[in-house]
Amino acid sequence: MKLTTALSAIILSMGATATVSTAATALAHGVQAARAHSGHEADALKTRVATVQARIAEGRRSGKVSRVQASRLDRQVAQVRTNMTRMNSKQGFISAAELATYNRTLGGVDVALDGHGIPRGYGNDGLVAPLHSR
Repeated sequence: MKLTTALSAIILSMGATATVSTAATALAHGVQAARAHSGHEADALKTRVATVQARIAEGRRSGKVSRVQASRLDRQVAQVRTNMTRMNSKQGFISAAELATYNRTLGGVDVALDGHGIPRGYGNDGLVAPLHSR
């Protein structure tokens, strides 16, 4: 009887260990997938930062944006880039909330440039997007 009870206890503890191990493995895979997704989003955001910086430079070259305005917008974009780099090196990834904050900041810069008549690009094709009429 004691042997059966001891054997049952061992089997139950082995099953519990296997369950915890499986759950930990599943969690680790989920974290890795989330980090990979965050990495893709961060890469897209880096591309957007470069695009916004190019728009600021174009606005300055065309005279549609003053030097003071361009400097202010450049500082906002530089802050996004600096924060992204710092968070990525500190945490190893950039969270979805941080990515959303950075996208909102860049969106604000884009809207300011739209107000000055600086056209947006469609993307990698090099074509210029029409400004929305107000």
